[in-house]
Amino acid sequence: MSRAAPDLRSAPTVARLGGLLKTPEGGGLAEFEPALADFGADLPSSLRWNCGIRLPDDEVPVAADEMGITVADAGFEISLVPGESPEALLEAVTGLSDTLGGVVDSARCAIVAGTAYLTLTNDGGRFILFFGGHLIEGMSLESFDKWWFEEHGPIAYDVWQPLGISYEQLHADPGLTKEANARAGFGDDGCLFFESITADSADHFFTGMTEEAGARFEEHEQGVVARELCIGLFARPVS
Repeated sequence: MSRAAPDLRSAPTVARLGGLLKTPEGGGLAEFEPALADFGADLPSSLRWNCGIRLPDDEVPVAADEMGITVADAGFEISLVPGESPEALLEAVTGLSDTLGGVVDSARCAIVAGTAYLTLTNDGGRFILFFGGHLIEGMSLESFDKWWFEEHGPIAYDVWQPLGISYEQLHADPGLTKEANARAGFGDDGCLFFESITADSADHFFTGMTEEAGARFEEHEQGVVARELCIGLFARPVS
């Protein structure tokens, strides 16, 4: 049984980078996953790494492109261990475009950097939705954050909490986001929100994300989120 959403601002927080990656046109995922796995394995102990690779459309009931968004090929989160210097996050992605070489289309990749609010957690989930994007023209980041905390977040909490599904919001620091994209060599520094939702499986996720719930989310985003500039994917963890 669900309960009223708490003040989402009171959730535990962590400094985090969230990334959305695209392969070049015509590229595949065969070389993508090992490159990401190697990158994650080389990160220092001051950082925590979570990465997912896009699932084939036939493994999910609703393909991401049916949500009216650009489909990414991988998503990642790099979180800072408490007490460590935030500079470690920026150092981690410096030169990332070169590190991943020809497996990413850097102009179509984006990083959001800021503070993640760990509203609901599911550490063992094997199905992840990574989702990020732009605000509508004229929407201030302050107004968006207030809407995300006070209006949209409680709706998400009501959907995911009864099912034990993770829901984490990454609120952007625009200056840090711009620097992270520049250091990584990525082209999109206008992506100003990022969220991750983690379930045990696709069936588990879509128990909550019914057609009715999806329509409710999309309707609620109107006038706030530029859906046509959003990017996301349904993913499985990189092994």
